[in-house]
Amino acid sequence: MKATPIKNFTASQLVVSKNNARKTPASDIADAELLESIANQGLLQNLVVRPPAKAGGKHIVHAGGRRLKAISALIKAKRLPASYKIPCQVITDEAEADQATISENTCRAPMGRLDELEAYGRLQEEHGYSAEDLAKHFGKPVKEIRQVLALSAVHPEIRQACRSGKINIDSLEAFTLSTDLERQLAVFKSLRSAGQLYGHYIRTEFSGQSCRSDEDIAKIVGVTAYQKAGGGIEEALFQEVKLLMDPDLLARLFDQRVQAAIEKEGEGWKVVKYKPDFQAHDL
Repeated sequence: MKATPIKNFTASQLVVSKNNARKTPASDIADAELLESIANQGLLQNLVVRPPAKAGGKHIVHAGGRRLKAISALIKAKRLPASYKIPCQVITDEAEADQATISENTCRAPMGRLDELEAYGRLQEEHGYSAEDLAKHFGKPVKEIRQVLALSAVHPEIRQACRSGKINIDSLEAFTLSTDLERQLAVFKSLRSAGQLYGHYIRTEFSGQSCRSDEDIAKIVGVTAYQKAGGGIEEALFQEVKLLMDPDLLARLFDQRVQAAIEKEGEGWKVVKYKPDFQAHDL
């Protein structure tokens, strides 16, 4: 395929080819991310088009249909002017244009997960972007960006272990429970020596005797009641739960709740006892 010149067209001068290789639509999330990328950074990759089938017609887009759709949506939302110039490589031969649409969608390798995390981390560390800034810029949920930044901030030796396959992403996520890099590394080395570099063991090291908000004792006491009594809470960034950090307070509140229930429901009984760790053999 010979190198062909890049020409600029407006969205109104372009139409997606029926031969475009991508038939299965991308997810709404992926489309939203592409749209925000173009809105914030402009179009980073040109489209590939073929000349109109007849004079006065529209150039036919063989590669870049999603980009054209995103630009059209931005124009409709008045975030880009209708005159926005779209760089396009013009290929006159239809067979070569069809080859281009396949090559563009298959001859590429996605960025590694750790490379992506660290790239976001550099934007925050070196350029001062907040999680909210990055979420808006890349069209991603703020919580997802906070997760990414937390992972990018884990000790470099631990990130390298994940990159080389010595630990998995779940284990890396568990290390975000601490922001103390020296503590992270100490736990990493200790559990590595013990052959226990797994998410469960790592979380236990950092959260100690904390209780998850979805455990029975937390449900009985209630997270709101626990907080009103002065109990500390930490968000589990990678789980849809909260961590209740004061087990002694939680136990006292549980006992109070149970005693109140005994007084209310135990009228007329001579003795009422409860066992928090009741087993069938206790009957």
